[in-house]
Amino acid sequence: MRPPTRSDDAFSWNAGLLAPRQLDRPRTSFASNELFLALLRAFRPHGGLLRHEEVERRAARSARFEAPLHFAWESESWWPWFQFDRSGAAVNGVVLSVAEELALDYDKLQLCIWFASPNTWLGGLRPVEVLHDGATRVTAAARTDRYIARG
Repeated sequence: MRPPTRSDDAFSWNAGLLAPRQLDRPRTSFASNELFLALLRAFRPHGGLLRHEEVERRAARSARFEAPLHFAWESESWWPWFQFDRSGAAVNGVVLSVAEELALDYDKLQLCIWFASPNTWLGGLRPVEVLHDGATRVTAAARTDRYIARG
């Protein structure tokens, strides 16, 4: 199977979450209802999505400041909990590495979508599913997707 390209109907990272016509949409951190529900389903087994107020209660201030993944939906800020360690004291280093790899080409919402979407480079698994056991593979997949996004 050949790797996806910008001219394909959809990138592997967004299959089933983001319609192809939205790939070149203006960068935004606002999720549609359908996209929010898809992210909710994808992240539920990995700690779920938390409102900003809940993150403030559960995560350390320094971790909240450093956390790269969050987006707005229905006038609320939503944060995937998997990006924090179990205690909420720090952000997972792999999440930070991926965010650094993709930061110039993906906004915060697109980063969330990337973690929630099946990825060709991970054998069709979602990055969030292999984050703890396949850190090197997840970072390599992000690097490959960055090269593809830049053409």
